[in-house]
Amino acid sequence: MSRLQHALQLLPGGIVALALSLLVQAQDFPTHPVRIVVPFPPSGNVDITARTVAPALGEALRQQVIVDNRAGAAGTIGSAAVAKSPPDGSQSLRSAARRSCRTCRRWTSSG
Repeated sequence: MSRLQHALQLLPGGIVALALSLLVQAQDFPTHPVRIVVPFPPSGNVDITARTVAPALGEALRQQVIVDNRAGAAGTIGSAAVAKSPPDGSQSLRSAARRSCRTCRRWTSSG
């Protein structure tokens, strides 16, 4: 079978797929307030960054954005809250990198 014949056999399926894709519409997102969980106490760098970004994010999404501080257990409480939330994309974890690789190498090197 030549390539042309093979392409002509696939053409009707491609047309049907294209027609069906035009009928499908994306769902509105988000449908309820977005929550940024900060696993550290208020007034820290991570909290200030989240509160600075929240208004612009709310305008872009046309939805209310809430910054929720869940401090404790070195960030585990806030992280667990996001991990246990429904997987609908309405919660986000804003965390911070602990150390750079260069710093870790310096601390772990024997010399």
